[in-house]
Parts: sequence; structure tokens; C-alpha cells
Amino acid sequence: VTDSSELHETFSRPPDGPTPITRVLIEVLNIKRARVHDRKLLVLIATDGLPTDEKGLNDIDRLEKVLLNERHPSIDRIFIT
Repeated sequence: VTDSSELHETFSRPPDGPTPITRVLIEVLNIKRARVHDRKLLVLIATDGLPTDEKGLNDIDRLEKVLLNERHPSIDRIFIT
């Protein structure tokens, strides 16, 4: 997202379905890890629910492991709200 106007359609819909934060975070970290180099990266996650897998099952433990173990040193902070 480069502009907040890109989020209008997304946030106009009510919460529904699974919240696969872990899978998406891993994808983002893998993409950005190659591009960040010496710069800092801030990842901000805004969600309408608890982290789940694609089947809707609780995925909090896996998300915690990713947050603790898969960050590159240049990825200083990941905020979740």
C-alpha cells in the first residue's frame, strides 16, 4: 500500500472469513528481505481478527514463532493492531 486511498474498498466490507496473517507476513518478509539491505523496514499489520490459517483454525503460536525467529536484523519492529 502506498496511499491510504487504496484501503477504502478493503475497509468498507465487514469482517469475514479466515485471517491468514502468518502466511502473508512470511510472504512479505521474504519479498522485503531481499530489497531492504541496510535500510530499516517497518511492518504494520491491521486486522479484523485473530490470526488463523486458511481453514480458519487458530494460528497464534505459529505467528509468534515467525515474529520471534524469522525477522531479518534490518526489520526492526512489526506492529500488529
